[in-house]
Amino acid sequence: MTYTNEAAFLAAISAPGTDSFNDLSLLFMTSPLSRSAGSYGYTAGATNGFYAGGTTPDLWLGTNMAHDPIVLGSFTGNVYGLGGLFFTTDNLGAAKIGNITVSVTSGAVTASRTLTETSIGSFVGFVSATPLDQATITAQQPLLGFTWPTINNLTLGGASVAAVPEPATWAMMIVGLGAIGASLRRRAGSVGARFVPAP
Repeated sequence: MTYTNEAAFLAAISAPGTDSFNDLSLLFMTSPLSRSAGSYGYTAGATNGFYAGGTTPDLWLGTNMAHDPIVLGSFTGNVYGLGGLFFTTDNLGAAKIGNITVSVTSGAVTASRTLTETSIGSFVGFVSATPLDQATITAQQPLLGFTWPTINNLTLGGASVAAVPEPATWAMMIVGLGAIGASLRRRAGSVGARFVPAP
């Protein structure tokens, strides 16, 4: 289940823990980083290391190289939900409008969501029926210049709460059920029209 509403995401997970990244260094950081979000542990990796974006006291986790994705993994504590603020920044670590793709993997299943024209408030969250293995955050590079993938307020959680779809998801499911019902009605009618009784 994918969420773009933070309140709906938080309602679908249990025991959420958040990593605000405000303890990061303003200097270059080697990869991987060992991090925690409440009772959950994880690692953050980037091929060429990390630099913090934002300013104190509100720091963000960003990569050193624009083309490097941020890879989150080695989760501890049975992480079923992952959400946060995902956006792009410029070479000085300031927010810059751009597109970013967030993907999560659980076993053989991968779900992705691309956020367009991101801002520091761009939220996406995922809730899985099985524990998550990895998440990858990639900045989509513009035609001119570069953008860096950046995370703030990463929230991890358990899955003891039943996942509740967002209103837009409910609307799509109702429309889909209506279409299935109409299709079945048409099929029933066409099958009846083809029936020719024996003389």
